[in-house]
Amino acid sequence: MSGKVYLIGMGPGDTELITIKAVKAIKKCDVLIYDRLVNKELLAYNQNAERVYVGKASSNHSLPQDKINELIAEKAKAGLIVGRLKGGDPFVFGRGGEEALFLKAHGIKYDIIPGITSSIAVPMYASIPVTHRGIATSFHVITGHEHSEKSNIDWEALARVNGTLIFLMAIENLEHIVNMLIQYGKSKNCPAAVIMNGTRYNQKEVYGDLSNIKEECEKSNIKSPAIIVIGETVSLHEELNCNYGGPLEGLKVVLTRPLDKIEDIYDKLKDAGAIPIKLPCIKLEKSEFSISGEEINQFKHILFSSTYGVKYFFEGLIKNKIDIRNVTAHLYGVGPSVKEELESMGLFHCIIPNKYNSEGLIQCLKEKSSQSEPILIVSGNIGSESIVEGLKEWCAHRLVVYNTLESCSETLEEDIDAMLFTSPSCIRGFLTAHSMEDYKNKLTLCIGDSTAKQAKQSGFINIKILPDSIVEKTIDELIEWRGKND
Repeated sequence: MSGKVYLIGMGPGDTELITIKAVKAIKKCDVLIYDRLVNKELLAYNQNAERVYVGKASSNHSLPQDKINELIAEKAKAGLIVGRLKGGDPFVFGRGGEEALFLKAHGIKYDIIPGITSSIAVPMYASIPVTHRGIATSFHVITGHEHSEKSNIDWEALARVNGTLIFLMAIENLEHIVNMLIQYGKSKNCPAAVIMNGTRYNQKEVYGDLSNIKEECEKSNIKSPAIIVIGETVSLHEELNCNYGGPLEGLKVVLTRPLDKIEDIYDKLKDAGAIPIKLPCIKLEKSEFSISGEEINQFKHILFSSTYGVKYFFEGLIKNKIDIRNVTAHLYGVGPSVKEELESMGLFHCIIPNKYNSEGLIQCLKEKSSQSEPILIVSGNIGSESIVEGLKEWCAHRLVVYNTLESCSETLEEDIDAMLFTSPSCIRGFLTAHSMEDYKNKLTLCIGDSTAKQAKQSGFINIKILPDSIVEKTIDELIEWRGKND
C-alpha cells in the first residue's frame, strides 16, 4: 500500500514561526526528510520518526535533487507517511513544485503545507518593511543563484522599479547583483541590507548602499544563509526598530532542557530583553512497562524523581487500562515542578521535601514511612541512582518509565553569555557537541546540587545553583550577574 507525502514549509528559522497545520502533519510522519535551512529543533515535534538529512549548500549537495525525489518516492511506496521539510515555503525557491510533479507522475498522494517565507519574515525581523505607503508599493523576490548559464533575470526592469528587491540564496553573487543593478541605472546610493541567519538567535545585519554593501559584508564576515534587501524601505529600519531593551538586553542564554519544558522560561527571558537560545541536550523516549492495578495497590509510597516520570507513568497506566483509583499510595516529588505536574492530573496530595534534591527526598520519605512499607521509585533509566542507593535498606522497587539519550540537537555557532542546565544529563549532552575549553568560563546556571556537581566535575568554573522553581530565580540571577559584569 502506498503512503503519502507532506511537502511542509517550516518557516524561516525561528521555531515559533511554524504553522499549526505543519506541526500536525509532522506528528503523523514515519520519516522526516529535511533540508539545511530547517531548524533542527523543530524535528522534536516527532521524536519517533526516522530522520534523513538531504541538505544542500552552494556547490555542496549531500544528495542531488533527482536522488532526493527518488528517496521521497521510495519511502512513500513502502507505505510510509513522509514529511518533506523545507525551509521557508516549499514553492518559494524551494523546488517544491518539482518534487510535487515527480510524486504526481509516480502516482503518489501528497499534500502541500505553506510556510512563512524568509523573503518577508527576515526583513521584518530587521525592522525593514517590504512595502510602505509612499515609498514602495511592490516587492520582488528574486533568486540569487540561477542554474543556467543564460540569465533569465530582467535587470533593466529591476533597476527601474521603485519596489523593494529581495534576493534569496544570493550572498555569493552579491557583487554581480550590485554591478548589474548599477549598470542598468539603479543609483549607487540606493539603500541596501544583508541579513544573515534571519529570525534566528544569531541573526546578523549589515547596512549600506549599493556602492559599499559588498565591502561592509566582507568586514562583518557575512556568509550563507543570508538574504539581500535593496530599496528605500531599508532606510526605515532604525525608526521602526521595536527592540525596547530590558534589564537583560542582548544577553544570550542557552536553554538545554527538552523543548516541551522551555517555553515558560524562554518567554520570560525574551520579555526581559535577553536572546534565549533553544538547544535541547537530551532526548526522552518512553520506556514500555507492564504493571497491574493489584501491583500498584501494594505500594504504600510512590516517589517521582522528575516531571517526566509523572507523565510517562500515568500514560502507561492508561495504556494498560489501569484505573487511577488503584493509586492509593502517598505520592512524593523531588520538587515543586513534580507537585505541579501531579496537580495538573487532579492529584493534590503530593509531598515534597524542604530541600529540593535526592537527599531531601530520601530524608522526607524515611520520616514518613517504615522500612517494611513497599516503595515504588518511578524514574528514567539514569539520574535516580542516588535515590535507589539511599533506600537500598528499605523495601524499595524501581520502575523505569522513560529513557534519556544524552545528545545535543545542534552546535552553537555564536558566542553566548550564559547556560541553564536542569539536570546532569543536560550537561553531558551539551558536551557531546561542544568543547569544554570554549565554555568553561561562561555563567553556568544549574538546577539543584546534583546538576551543579556534574558541572564542576565536567570543568565549568562560574557555577550558580538555582532552586527547582527556575523562572523567576533565573531572571533575578542573570540581572544580578549582568549588574556586576557590565
